[in-house]
Amino acid sequence: MAIQQQHARLIPCQMMHYPQTTFHNLQK
Repeated sequence: MAIQQQHARLIPCQMMHYPQTTFHNLQK
Protein backbone atom coordinates (compact mmCIF):
# COMPACT_ATOMS: atom_id res chain seq x y z
CA MET A 1 0.00 0.00 0.00
CA ALA A 2 2.84 2.39 0.84
CA ILE A 3 4.25 1.89 -2.66
CA GLN A 4 0.96 3.06 -4.19
CA GLN A 5 1.11 6.21 -2.06
CA GLN A 6 4.57 6.99 -3.47
CA HIS A 7 3.24 6.56 -7.02
CA ALA A 8 0.35 8.89 -6.17
CA ARG A 9 2.81 11.54 -4.97
CA LEU A 10 4.82 11.34 -8.20
CA ILE A 11 3.33 13.68 -10.79
CA PRO A 12 2.60 12.24 -14.28
CA CYS A 13 5.60 14.12 -15.69
CA GLN A 14 7.96 12.43 -13.24
CA MET A 15 6.34 9.04 -13.84
CA MET A 16 6.83 9.44 -17.59
CA HIS A 17 10.40 10.67 -17.04
CA TYR A 18 11.49 7.64 -15.01
CA PRO A 19 12.02 4.36 -16.94
CA GLN A 20 9.66 1.44 -16.39
CA THR A 21 12.50 -0.53 -14.78
CA THR A 22 12.44 1.95 -11.89
CA PHE A 23 8.79 1.12 -11.21
CA HIS A 24 9.60 -2.61 -11.12
CA ASN A 25 12.36 -1.94 -8.60
CA LEU A 26 9.99 0.14 -6.43
CA GLN A 27 7.42 -2.64 -6.45
CA LYS A 28 9.95 -5.16 -5.10
